[in-house]
Amino acid sequence: MKAVVSRSVLCGAVNAPPSKSFAHRHLICAMLSGGGSVCNIELSEDIRATLRCMSALGAKYVINGDTVKVTEGIDKDRFSAKLDCGESGSTLRFFIPICIAIGGEYEFSGTERLLSRPLDAYNEICQKRGIGFDFDGKSLKISGKLKGGCIALNGSQSSQFISGLLMAAPLMDEKPHIALLGGTESKPYVDITVSVLAQHGVHFSNRGNVYSLLNSSVEPVIAVNEGDWSNSAYLYAFTFYGGNVRVGGLEENSIQGDKVCLKLFGKLAAGCPIIDIADCPDLFPALAAVAALNNGAEFVNTRRLKLKESDRATAMAESLRRFGCTVEQYDNNFVVEKSELHAPKNILTGYNDHRIVMALCILASAYGGTIDGCEAVSKSFPRYFEVFRSLGGNAILYE
Repeated sequence: MKAVVSRSVLCGAVNAPPSKSFAHRHLICAMLSGGGSVCNIELSEDIRATLRCMSALGAKYVINGDTVKVTEGIDKDRFSAKLDCGESGSTLRFFIPICIAIGGEYEFSGTERLLSRPLDAYNEICQKRGIGFDFDGKSLKISGKLKGGCIALNGSQSSQFISGLLMAAPLMDEKPHIALLGGTESKPYVDITVSVLAQHGVHFSNRGNVYSLLNSSVEPVIAVNEGDWSNSAYLYAFTFYGGNVRVGGLEENSIQGDKVCLKLFGKLAAGCPIIDIADCPDLFPALAAVAALNNGAEFVNTRRLKLKESDRATAMAESLRRFGCTVEQYDNNFVVEKSELHAPKNILTGYNDHRIVMALCILASAYGGTIDGCEAVSKSFPRYFEVFRSLGGNAILYE
């Protein structure tokens, strides 16, 4: 699907899209408890992937509007299943430890891009525990059981590995102590996991780099999903080149790391800052677009961007250059220079990445442009173009 975006200034108020990060975790906790409801959910492709995997493990649920009510939890007599994770990295990395904590034989499938993303941290754990971990490039098969005890995990690749083990902890036979090695990337996402588990009655002690489970009883609750700062950043961005977008339904005191977006956008509007994206990689495409529209910037700790839905640093470098922006891309930093921008001469590609598509809409609203592959927004924000147009954005969609 293509979107022809014309120059336009976006203004107005809109409610924040629901948080995908909180929704994944609340749904999994409801599955673990065997009941409860999660309110304020948007059925993005990633959330649908989590619901599919819940069903594969025997859970049952009812969807009523923006609420998912879980009526039955995991079927603990089911020791084998096939789980289709689509393109959701969080779904894959959350359900692998859940399945090996249950024990049995499981097969995971997904898109080619998803299965190319690293799983080394889990592979190392499985090898040490004698758990089968067989990846042939097209699917992952695991067999065996992770009983608990002291589990060493390299947390430097992705916070999703840490979150996955934390959510699987109540299923383990022995009290787990999860020891993090090599630092923690995107720690705010781990904080979200700990917070959501606490809302469902599961608590950990955290001494230094070790998380120890204190209790294993997961309680069914009625959880209300927060508004999403990550996707809201791609709406707020329009304010920083002449628009005025206001987003309601966001928690100012949220533990979401991406709430830093407003502060960072302000820095971009005021000068040419150096911005560390280690804890907010999902903001990078929006920040890079706003930097190009203002005075430029240098972004550091960009190495992990190549492990996302696309190689985001390369995708943004190629896209910004099409708008006439001078960009220098290095192994772990990314420089956007103040440049004279113009409309791109050729059709832009969305790189099958929801956040790249939304970032390109920011630039195209200033200079015009056609974006191919814009259906990628369905991964996290299926109503994006509807909201975009409600704020005065000019976009014509066609196959």
